[in-house]
Amino acid sequence: MKLSLEQSSKQITLLKQKRDEQGLTTTEKDALIALQEARLDFLEEQFRLAKHKLFASKSEAHVAQGNLF
Repeated sequence: MKLSLEQSSKQITLLKQKRDEQGLTTTEKDALIALQEARLDFLEEQFRLAKHKLFASKSEAHVAQGNLF
């Protein structure tokens, strides 16, 4: 069940609205939990990648840099 981030956000919103209005069945609760877990995994991966990009070592070495000294 691969959904885009936008699609999963819409489904989460719809399920939360239904929960607030009528309540959810066990199957709907399981679906909501699965969607939220998938979204959390996606956001954690995006955060990890952003941290890596920001704090990872950067190679600024030049091929001929050894000849400087």
